[in-house]
Amino acid sequence: MNTVAERIKAARAAKKMSQNELANRCGWPEMQARISNYEKGRTEPAYADLVKIAKVLSVDPAYLAFGEKPSNNSLAKPSTPYSLYLKPSNEFEYLPSQIDPWDGQTPLDQDEVELPFFTDVELAAGVGSMLANERIGPKLRFAKSTLKRAGVPAEAAVCVKVYGESMEPALPDGSVVGINTADKVVRDGKIYAIEHGGLLRVKIMQNLPHGGFRLRSYNSAEYPDEAVSPEEAESVKIIGRVFWSSVLY
Repeated sequence: MNTVAERIKAARAAKKMSQNELANRCGWPEMQARISNYEKGRTEPAYADLVKIAKVLSVDPAYLAFGEKPSNNSLAKPSTPYSLYLKPSNEFEYLPSQIDPWDGQTPLDQDEVELPFFTDVELAAGVGSMLANERIGPKLRFAKSTLKRAGVPAEAAVCVKVYGESMEPALPDGSVVGINTADKVVRDGKIYAIEHGGLLRVKIMQNLPHGGFRLRSYNSAEYPDEAVSPEEAESVKIIGRVFWSSVLY
């Protein structure tokens, strides 16, 4: 079972539950077609919907989303809430499922890891921000399975804030981004945190012939592309690739 659709259908069949009953128990009365569309792959369910379906069917949301089964290989009730679902097609989509209160004293779940949040380091989505002292502030929690799915080693992941308007709307002013410091190989069209001439910046990067780079912004009307020649390429230090972002409105 390689698709979300197949896993939803199999889990429902294992519970001997009709599509209509599943829809009703998920809080979608008389919406059997919604389940049918999910099971036929016509519609890709949002992760919030997967969480509801998983709860009714007593399976782990990660099993429905990614095919990851619990360690005992049974479809047990999930022990860890999954709040981040990174789709390959949209690197920056944040789909909340549920919010559990916690603070710095709350023990980590088995599937959780805390990432350092450097509060004195600011990545500028614009002309650049001077390097600041790297003081670690609050930590951000991620599911280990989420990082694994994104190919990010937990020990190489850090979080910082982004200021400026050049990367809007993808990264609005005040966004928090996760950076994979182990991923420094430039892949065209990906977003990277860089140190450029003593300035910290976040930009879309594109390789140019003979070793140069093009630095691009989403807000290209106000922030045009910048070409970095092969001779100047050494002035660009790649901190890592941006693999996640979040912002409060």
